[in-house]
Amino acid sequence: MRNPRTPLPTLALLTLLSSAVTACGGGSGNNNPPPTGPQPNACIKLDVTSGTTLTAQEGKVVVNFRVLDCLDRPLASQVPSNAFEIFERDRRISSESQLKIVPEPKHFASYSVLLLDVSGSMSQQLPGLVESAARFIRILIPEGTAPEATVHRIAIYAFDGEIKKLSDFSADANALIGTTLAKIRDEQSCKANLICQDSRTRLNGALKQGIDDVKVARDAGKSAGLDFTTASVVLFTDGRDTINVPTEAEAQEAVNKSDANIFAIGLKGADMDTQSVKSLQGFGKSGFGLAEKLEDLGSKFESIAGNIRNISNSYFQLRYCSPLESNRNKLTIKVSHEGVTAQKDLTFDVARSVGGTCSVDSGGTGTP
Repeated sequence: MRNPRTPLPTLALLTLLSSAVTACGGGSGNNNPPPTGPQPNACIKLDVTSGTTLTAQEGKVVVNFRVLDCLDRPLASQVPSNAFEIFERDRRISSESQLKIVPEPKHFASYSVLLLDVSGSMSQQLPGLVESAARFIRILIPEGTAPEATVHRIAIYAFDGEIKKLSDFSADANALIGTTLAKIRDEQSCKANLICQDSRTRLNGALKQGIDDVKVARDAGKSAGLDFTTASVVLFTDGRDTINVPTEAEAQEAVNKSDANIFAIGLKGADMDTQSVKSLQGFGKSGFGLAEKLEDLGSKFESIAGNIRNISNSYFQLRYCSPLESNRNKLTIKVSHEGVTAQKDLTFDVARSVGGTCSVDSGGTGTP
């Protein structure tokens, strides 16, 4: 007979892009152990980011993890909640209530910096650039999405011989498109906003500043208590740096040292020579796209926005309340998606206090 003071196991699998899965149930229901023996030649894997040995305060188990392909890339399609199975001491954690999905953007934030070249050679192509940047924003924050309902925060910079922050990190897509990008929608608007004033190109400096600023934003998110944060920098240019402060080598070093996802987009033209393409490819360590003509630029921005969205979709958090009071308990997470399977075994101890209770939404948390 169950001790009435022992909490019923409650399972919540939170997809931290925009959803959480919660369920209530007992740990002694279906006695189905996780599969043993060799796993399929899977192209997915579980990357546990919170450590493999946990402490469950008041029985609350919390595991942060990612679902990736075999090359450590996020999957192109979002993993549904019913793709996961959770086992405690080789017994499936069962559900006494139906699983449901609810938004949980408060646990996760994705910070992206757009660096847009508005130097002299772009003066007649600004409308196409603005349209392409707007398409980038709409991939991450679809039309009709309220700022509080998205995990994405986007900052926009324009650079010529100077670097100008057009907007700080914002989740308001309408403002980013209708107000911020409108400042550079054409040459007249750009000059009226004192932006397109310099024919030179401070590309290296813009890249380094974008890397520095997205790190500051990400660190602030972590300090504010977010479980997950990601950082991305997207650099667009139709040429090369003409100022050389910092140097290309210094900018590349900043790219190499950064843990942000850094993408680069080039537009072919008179200033985009072979060396410029090679430099951009080096800067775009997470992805590079080269548009042959202005009409192709939007698809390059959309593709990279899709990559950033997929990175966000790869983060998950498992939460559930265990009835156990023992230590060195085995926890198994299994995911099956599009015909392939991966699983991860972890260990957790339980720490309880007199009168303590477990809730998947508040109370004790599992710590590495």
